[in-house]
Amino acid sequence: MDLYQLINFASPGIFGTAETFRKKYSKFIEIGNNVDASIEERRGKAMVCHEIYQNSSAVIHRRNIEIIKEDLPKKEEFIVKCCLQDFQVQLYKAFLRALPTEKRSELSANHQLNRICCHPNVVGNYLRGKSNDTEDLSWYDNSIKKFKEKIVRNDVDHGSKVKLLIEVIRQCEELGEKL
Repeated sequence: MDLYQLINFASPGIFGTAETFRKKYSKFIEIGNNVDASIEERRGKAMVCHEIYQNSSAVIHRRNIEIIKEDLPKKEEFIVKCCLQDFQVQLYKAFLRALPTEKRSELSANHQLNRICCHPNVVGNYLRGKSNDTEDLSWYDNSIKKFKEKIVRNDVDHGSKVKLLIEVIRQCEELGEKL
């Protein structure tokens, strides 16, 4: 239905009402996207997608970056390495010690370590919002107790990345640059 809203905004009524679009297109796309969809259902999805593509081609112009590449300024990338603060190092090590390898998915562990590298409060905010009874958060609670008096809720001193980001934003604002 998002596609309907976008197209209807650009060219009202091209696909009729939202209900008409749902009955004629969305239903078949949803069925065809199902993992258990039959060949006929997938073929039906492909047909309605092709029909949407044909009917919307006057409204939606699918292009890639090659068209405007010459008009864009050269992209500049900077790699800035930031060291972890003492508390972040302790949290990082505590996290690695706390969870046995077989209980931890590599992706979720990587996300948690990235949060630690950003700022201790990022970890705390995430854990407070996500925690459940089965998750052992003692590694975080024990580490926090050691530094409780040093960490203020909106303190940026315990995260080099956050400090650097704030400085970059401040300098961009001084130069009148847009972010």
